[in-house]
Amino acid sequence: MSDWLTAHGYRILFRNYLCRGGELDIVAVKGSALSFVEVKTRLSQYFDLSEVITNSKRKRMIFAAKRYLFENARFSDYTHQFDVALVEKNGADFKIRYLPNAFHGTEF
Repeated sequence: MSDWLTAHGYRILFRNYLCRGGELDIVAVKGSALSFVEVKTRLSQYFDLSEVITNSKRKRMIFAAKRYLFENARFSDYTHQFDVALVEKNGADFKIRYLPNAFHGTEF
């Protein structure tokens, strides 16, 4: 997933950011936008976003994003967004569906 993001103009800042109460799969920047990316891999073609990002998952991501910004204040002026990367694995091949601004962190 990191290679895909890099090829699409993102710069990876952090992978697997963990804090008490939350986690972020990838933190990346593109221009003046800071993306907190959730990566979900499935073996089937069917993705339901409500299954991928539950309310509790959303809260944990928002919490972790706040913590990341607290620890990395230089990004506080950036636009923040929560993206979802849906990765469908078919044998050795991968199909990626990238959803920028998949949900809003209304608590920011």
